[in-house]
Parts: sequence; structure tokens; C-alpha cells
Amino acid sequence: HRRRRGMISCRPASASPIRRRVNTARSSPRFRMATTRFTTSAFISGRADALPFADRSFDGVLCVGVVSYWPDLAGGFREIARVLRSGGELIVQATHPLAPWEIADIFVRSPYHRVAGVLTGRELRDSDFPLRRHMPGHLEDGLRDAGFDPIERRHYDFRTPFLDRIVPRLADRIARRLLSIASRSAFGFLGTGYVIKAVRRDSR
Repeated sequence: HRRRRGMISCRPASASPIRRRVNTARSSPRFRMATTRFTTSAFISGRADALPFADRSFDGVLCVGVVSYWPDLAGGFREIARVLRSGGELIVQATHPLAPWEIADIFVRSPYHRVAGVLTGRELRDSDFPLRRHMPGHLEDGLRDAGFDPIERRHYDFRTPFLDRIVPRLADRIARRLLSIASRSAFGFLGTGYVIKAVRRDSR
């Protein structure tokens, strides 16, 4: 029996597949485009809280750009734990709610786009879409409850709000410096995103 590596993602993957890669996503124009563009992957339309796979059928799952859209975080993690073999690895990406970029988005950019949408009569940038941002500790607790052991966390994307528009070179230098010193430190919250690697506990 050959297990597979899975990807649960809102956007198509660009990396070369290891064994067979399976992407799950809800049916959409982007999904249909991915099925024709990325022919080395198998794309399946589905829900994160009801994955259409047998128990313990995957060696690893890469979950990128998606947990912010889940209404049921615990249910999604339980389903991933179900389809992963014992010792299988999960890599999950999320957005830090206290990151400067996210705070600016909540209090500046999103209100601006809502007002602009009212004034122009056009919906701009999904300003009211219910994105869910998670504290790293909360996400790790959810993983443990679902049967995972988080083993590593890294933070990334240390862009400075508004500075990247005014002095982009300086903003890039600051971001690179913060990435080198803060990706695994207590200052990781300065990064907009983070990635957690977890291992499925023995389910026997």
C-alpha cells in the first residue's frame, strides 16, 4: 500500500510533487484553472472538515493559506489527524493577529475599502470577508487536542506597514533583518505569518 502526500490549500501548488500529491479545495474558477494548469497533481473538491479519504492514508499534509477561512478549526485538524498515519507530518501556515501589518489591515485598510466601496458602489478586496486570525499558542493547543505534537514554529513576512510604500528599500532591509533575528524568538509576532510543523501521535 502506497501512502500519499496531501495538500489542503486555497491556491495551487508550484512545487514538484513527491509521490502523488492531492489538493483539496472547494469548486471555484480558481480551482478549475488549477486542474488544467497543474496536471501532475490530483485535485479533489471537498471540505476540510469532511475529507474524502480513508483513515491513515497520507504520510504528510501541507496546509497553506486556508485555516483563516475555516469556521471550525478543531474539526479541520481532527480530519487531518484522521487521514494521517501515526508519525505523519503536518505543516500548517497561519496569520498572526498581533502582527503590525494585520493591525493596520483591521483598523486602516479594511475600513478604507468599506468606505470606498460605499462611495463608488463597488465591492473592493473582500473587505468584509470573515478571515480568522489565530494566536500561535491557540493553534498549537488545537493541534495537541486533535492528536498532534507541535515540534517547530517559524515566523515570516516582517513587512512594515506603510513604510514599504514610502521607502521600499529600507522596508526590505528591515524585514530581512527581522527575519534573521526574530523568526524563532519572542519577537516573532512582528511577522505577519507563521508556520508550525507537527507530528501525528501514535493512534494505536
